[in-house]
Amino acid sequence: PHDALAAVIIVTAADCLAFAPPIRTAYDKPDEENAVAYMFSTGRNFLALFSLQSFAVVNWLYPASLLLSDGGFALLLLWRRRRLKSEGF
Repeated sequence: PHDALAAVIIVTAADCLAFAPPIRTAYDKPDEENAVAYMFSTGRNFLALFSLQSFAVVNWLYPASLLLSDGGFALLLLWRRRRLKSEGF
């Protein structure tokens, strides 16, 4: 069980670190990313969390991290688009 938890933690951390470049791009050029795809991914991971039969950390950590990162990324895109539009860009 500890090996599985370590693996999930490593994969989750790597996935979170891989979000750094898209976040920079999304902040500068939010129209180049597809917010709808990230919203669908957020919904998928929300449903995945509630379909778990066992709530062990090994089972819920990765989908929860995707739920937060994809949802946060979609919100960032929408916020930046609105902000840039209001500034006239």
